[in-house]
Amino acid sequence: MEELIKRCMMDIPLNISTMLERAEMFFAKKQVVSRTKNGIAHHTYREIGKRTRRLASALKTIGVGTGDQVRTFVRNHHRHLEAYFAIPGMGAVLHTINIRLSLNHIAYIINHVEDKVLWIEEDLVSSIEKYNLTQYDKVGKKKPVKVAA
Repeated sequence: MEELIKRCMMDIPLNISTMLERAEMFFAKKQVVSRTKNGIAHHTYREIGKRTRRLASALKTIGVGTGDQVRTFVRNHHRHLEAYFAIPGMGAVLHTINIRLSLNHIAYIINHVEDKVLWIEEDLVSSIEKYNLTQYDKVGKKKPVKVAA
């Protein structure tokens, strides 16, 4: 009985990176289907893994590191899934903004957080560009927001 219990237990920590690695290993050809503004998108878990690593690499290139906060303002589709894996997987903190909030609430959230990057869908930029998107550091000094579309 003890052996059976040991075989049922995990022997490694469960984190977001191991979840994606497992999906790539055991379900590489299974499709992730999502609806985008251009229609239905189909990607395998293998493709999601590759795209996730590219996103993490791009974020590192623009200076995102361990402990940095990344805000996302995107619809719920494969790109958001990739961010969901990439950002915490690289040790950064993922903050999501609900796109269904009012524009005033969205602007308030963006202007009052300490995120290093705002990752936003290209067609959503126009909905918030009239707002002064600035952030304040811990001593109250304004700093520009890096926007990645």
